[in-house]
Amino acid sequence: MLADGSKVEVKRMPLGRYVQFFQELKQSPEALKIISDKPEAEVVAQIPAVVASCWSDLVGSLSVATGISRETLSESEAIGLEEAVDLVSAVIEVNGFFEIASKVTHLVSLARRKGTAGSMK
Repeated sequence: MLADGSKVEVKRMPLGRYVQFFQELKQSPEALKIISDKPEAEVVAQIPAVVASCWSDLVGSLSVATGISRETLSESEAIGLEEAVDLVSAVIEVNGFFEIASKVTHLVSLARRKGTAGSMK
């Protein structure tokens, strides 16, 4: 729910939209390194730096994932930081990003083991 009381339904993205979503995250991998593997208190302290360094990417990817225009995300008084965090959380949850990351990690591990086993023959 947005600050003005309106509701936004975040839906699962179709496979083709992931290309757009990831294209919008051009600078974010570097910014996300700032917060990886740090205690939660440090991560929270780094949020302003991360948001400042990849604002355009974050707004663009959130726009693709939610269908809310970039302008609305950037300028609407109904979408403040709290609502933006709620939207990001919903996008991650609805699209199963953590589950996908876990599965990809598992597949990479399997591929490496198969590759290593295959090269030992």
